[in-house]
Amino acid sequence: MGLTPTSYGLANCPPTGRPHWQKLNPRLAWDDQTYLLADIRDSLAFLAWTKTKEASRKGARWRGQLQRPGTVRHEATGGEVMAMDDEQLAAYLAAPRTTIREA
Repeated sequence: MGLTPTSYGLANCPPTGRPHWQKLNPRLAWDDQTYLLADIRDSLAFLAWTKTKEASRKGARWRGQLQRPGTVRHEATGGEVMAMDDEQLAAYLAAPRTTIREA
């Protein structure tokens, strides 16, 4: 079984800076260095926020995190989830289901 030119190209090129990788997974829009810098920025911003009067009030929540590519912020749950469009959801739900067999 041979490799097609597309699969060979995807397998042998780095994911950063390539638009076709971003189409496959939006989180690849940033490289590792950018994610690390965003984490450092968020940590410093959180530490600075904890010293403010707003942070000392009851029920205060810090909302200063940078938005990462491919994630959607849900205020109700406070968590982040991977965004999925309608076609991706339909394909996911149409995929065959398997059962887990215990060994």
